[in-house]
Amino acid sequence: ALGEARLSWVDYRLTGETTVGLPIDFGPEADRFRGPRAYLVVDQLDNARFPRRGYYFRGDYQHPHDREGHTYDLLTIDADAVGTYAKSTVRASLRFAGNVRNAEAKLHLYTLGGFLNLSGFQTDELLGIRTLFGRVMFYQQVVSLLPTLGSGMYVGGSVESGKVWDQLINGQDTGWLYAGSVYMGFDTFLGPLFVAYGMAQGGRKAGYLYLGVSY
Repeated sequence: ALGEARLSWVDYRLTGETTVGLPIDFGPEADRFRGPRAYLVVDQLDNARFPRRGYYFRGDYQHPHDREGHTYDLLTIDADAVGTYAKSTVRASLRFAGNVRNAEAKLHLYTLGGFLNLSGFQTDELLGIRTLFGRVMFYQQVVSLLPTLGSGMYVGGSVESGKVWDQLINGQDTGWLYAGSVYMGFDTFLGPLFVAYGMAQGGRKAGYLYLGVSY
């Protein structure tokens, strides 16, 4: 199969409250949203965890309206291309997520930060109305595991860049942020296991231990 496509209707309610820090007035965005949704996935990766070749695309567009008649255009795009040269694999990824219209609605928010998602920042540390992120990963299998344990152990690294528009707290754009990581990955029967070290501009550093992480 090449992938899947769907047309559907969404109906949901968003609310918000501040639990840490200064109070934020979410205003009329704490509302019910309804509208059409279009969803497309094309998945031609040869392995979901540590692919060696193939490509992937996911597009998700929603056009909800609130009780006051305001409409919103919510778009998420994920794209990946993977190739292997000799024993080394290169995976290039591009991610966009955001409210592309009526952007003053502060409850439709998107995040960056965490392992392989601006490594060095804390998970979901950066929060705003729109995000754009690019990454190139390099990895190579160095050890094969017993079939009862998984398929293999990998070593690799990444270079990453991303930007967040109109952050929730200060309303400012981040500008382009740069980060990278080095890691060991294990394709186990429980899912992918990563031991990693991430670095980002501004002297940010973070260690990671993830089982079953999605990237």
